[in-house]
Amino acid sequence: MRIVVVGSTGSLGKAIVARALEAGHEVVGASRSAGVKVDVSTGQGLVEAFAGAEVVMDATNALGGARDVLVEGTRRMLEAARLAGVGHFVGISIVGIDDAPLAYYQAKVAQERVIEASAVPWSLLRATQFHDLIPRLAPQRLGIVIAPRGFALQPIDVREVAAVLVAAAGAPPAQRLPEIGGPEVVPFAELVRRWLAAAHLRRFVLPVPVPGARGRFLRSGKLTTPGRAIGTLTFAQWLAERYPT
Repeated sequence: MRIVVVGSTGSLGKAIVARALEAGHEVVGASRSAGVKVDVSTGQGLVEAFAGAEVVMDATNALGGARDVLVEGTRRMLEAARLAGVGHFVGISIVGIDDAPLAYYQAKVAQERVIEASAVPWSLLRATQFHDLIPRLAPQRLGIVIAPRGFALQPIDVREVAAVLVAAAGAPPAQRLPEIGGPEVVPFAELVRRWLAAAHLRRFVLPVPVPGARGRFLRSGKLTTPGRAIGTLTFAQWLAERYPT
């Protein structure tokens, strides 16, 4: 099966490419910087990249300008996929974000709606946050890491997410797939402490209350899915891989 992976240079994209090749698929990596050159912000190169593809898998992401990349970029990808005759679009989203009062999560919900309204048959997977996001979610200032009080995550290994996505790509379009999460729910402050210890960084972790709607959402547990703890690689095991002693 010929699969085009858009966003193939990111952590999820790389994992998808590796898994799809392992499964015997013909894989085309597409991004702005490597492989087949495409730009979802403009649509440049998408139709040409998708020519002859049976499946398009979206691994793009953006924090800055999220709406343009995730919402409008997905709309451009789907239109290009339609024009190229692609039979299956596979997307990724995040567990529990439906009523999140955070702009990035709101953009992801809008992206889901674009996929659901598409004329291209689709599959969409919601997963919890990846292990490698923990260091990026821990802002540091003057030797202090701020950790929202009462906030817990259920991190999952990106390779396990990629395996589910590639399996979905090899099956008929299924629309909403069962969501997946990592093997354990852990307070964010504890995840940060484990990362700091593994990386041999000396920082003080300061739990702070987050007021208002944002704080209520972060404390709600909606970003976790304990009943769908499909992942097997714990955060501690991932840290041991990334920071071998």
